[in-house]
Amino acid sequence: MKIYLYLFVSIMLAGTILPDLSFCQIKYQINLADKVNEKGEAKLNSIASNIEYIPLETNPDCLLGSDYKFELTEQYIFVFDYVNLYRFSISGKFLNRIGRQGKGPGEYIRLGADFAIDNSKKEVFLLDFRGRKILVHKYDGTFLRALKLQFSGQFMALLNEKFIIHNNNNYNRFSKNNPTYELEVINYEGKAVNLFESTLDPSEKYGLSLHFPHFYEFNNSAFYKNPFNDTIYCFRRANEMNPYALINVGKYERDKKQSDFRAGAYIRDESSLIVSTIEENKQYMFISLIKGEEFRLVYDKDTKQCTNGHTGLKNLIEGKRGANYTKGLINNLDGGFPFWPREIHNDSILIDYRYAYEFKFLDNNWFRDKEVLNKDKMEKLKKLAGRIDELDNPVIVIAR
Repeated sequence: MKIYLYLFVSIMLAGTILPDLSFCQIKYQINLADKVNEKGEAKLNSIASNIEYIPLETNPDCLLGSDYKFELTEQYIFVFDYVNLYRFSISGKFLNRIGRQGKGPGEYIRLGADFAIDNSKKEVFLLDFRGRKILVHKYDGTFLRALKLQFSGQFMALLNEKFIIHNNNNYNRFSKNNPTYELEVINYEGKAVNLFESTLDPSEKYGLSLHFPHFYEFNNSAFYKNPFNDTIYCFRRANEMNPYALINVGKYERDKKQSDFRAGAYIRDESSLIVSTIEENKQYMFISLIKGEEFRLVYDKDTKQCTNGHTGLKNLIEGKRGANYTKGLINNLDGGFPFWPREIHNDSILIDYRYAYEFKFLDNNWFRDKEVLNKDKMEKLKKLAGRIDELDNPVIVIAR
């Protein structure tokens, strides 16, 4: 909730004209309304055959917050906790922090919710939404250059050496006198090469929401969804945005005029079903939704069927901090935590994480009567759990 409030305060609402998208064909139509109330039995071995754990080194120079985004290469793990960006080795050893808060050259005022890397150039891109710029660094943290933006951006994707950036200034407010846009594309030199008008309907009025735009990457393409729109858009090239998938929530569709705030207080909406994040690989879409609480659905692109990833697993973490992370695919590989791909690297490496304090629950009582496919992996996980201190940095979980 803390990160949602932080993002909300930073977003100014606006928008433009609904584009003509009739020339494109929707590839997938995903019906979710009947799935959120089903008890799911989705198992991890249906999407992966191996699981591994990477504890991130803990020291005073890399004490991470509680929310994260990741980027992986063959050598490194980049971890962004929405305040700082850190680089670790692929084994979890801390290497360096990238960027520094401040108002001097090469410093950021406040970072947005996304970052990007170019592994071929060994460059990292930090999005400074308050400073209206993208800061470019080497992997070792050396500052290279700044790309100025004409607007405040929180969310972005990198595609073919071009940045697709969501324009916070023009989120979902429409003006007859001042045409605005939702997305801007800029190149590595900082030059704007394309603008995209709003994906929303200008005849509608939109309330204040804690749900935000979302980018993800798959198949050498970038994908984008506005939380007020039921369409996922695809960028195969940075200058072409086409409808890709349609998500139908039926009777749980949100009243667009509804606000998540009243008299300055957050109102918990338990009547609407809202897509929060999406990840995708060759066979599946992994869809996280909010309906009062969080739900997770696995959509099979071949069979066009959805499985509820809300396992209903009654375990020892329920009621504790981070209880929503118990929802996911049943881990029948080593009997550990339910798994959910928060990021997907190279369309095949599925990335989750676990807080260190959670590992104290992995005792003999946890593993009692668990059906696992690899008992050696289960024993290895037990030993790992015994070594982790609950105040340590999180543990990266990788399935492939």
